Amino acid sequence: MNYSLNNKVVVITGGSSGIGFSLAKIFAASNAKLYLLARDQNKLKYAASNLRDTYGNDLFVKTFTVDIGIDKEELSKVINHIGTENDGIDILVNNAGILRCGRFDELSIMDFEESFQSNYMGALYTTKAAWKFLALKKGNVSFVSSVAGYIGLIGYSTYSPTKFAMTALAECLRMEGKREGITITIIYPGDTQTPLLEYEQKHALAETLAINKGIAVKEPDEVADKLIAGILSGKFEVYCDNSSKFYRKLKGIFPKIFYRSIDSIAAKASK
Repeated sequence: MNYSLNNKVVVITGGSSGIGFSLAKIFAASNAKLYLLARDQNKLKYAASNLRDTYGNDLFVKTFTVDIGIDKEELSKVINHIGTENDGIDILVNNAGILRCGRFDELSIMDFEESFQSNYMGALYTTKAAWKFLALKKGNVSFVSSVAGYIGLIGYSTYSPTKFAMTALAECLRMEGKREGITITIIYPGDTQTPLLEYEQKHALAETLAINKGIAVKEPDEVADKLIAGILSGKFEVYCDNSSKFYRKLKGIFPKIFYRSIDSIAAKASK
């Protein structure tokens, strides 16, 4: 799909792979000014090279190697640099994140701390640093959450709480942004063909895999397209398919049925 994003200033965290890179491709095709943030310098270089090879050497794309969940001072410098040189930021996509699977009593405190810092605090630090620049352009802040951002499942005790927190932050900022003209969008992907899914398929509990079995795996390009369409149409919540939206409503309206269903699947898988 073609979008009107010419010269829009776009910042993407976790922009070197997965959904973040798919977003970068769509923005690049629309001639946006791209700023990609990630931890791995080599992956960032490859992503930028790939984008230029595909969309032309005159494509505006800059990369910054920074751990957004740890180095908030460096992150602040990067965001200030981007916002200052462009007199604002049009779109910020909080996409970076990590996944740790396992049973609660077998996971380390470090697993929980690293997940929280990367998935939630990283998004918070980035949004806080960019807020004044987003206000200058009446821009948009987007959050790549997850179905795990409204459904907690066995094996996700490090991951779901960070995405629940992201959902709550987005709901707060949806109201607070009105004063500055900043819009908020949050997307809830299910299983998506990314490095996180590859990790999950190798390390997730049998119960978790059983509950997720049968869910259609989305391509990151499809998720990215839905998010950008949601941003441009002014949507707050974006779902990637009807089933994920249905399960959220089912949990809210008929929680006993919902919990009985997933508990039954988990119990059978644990035998």
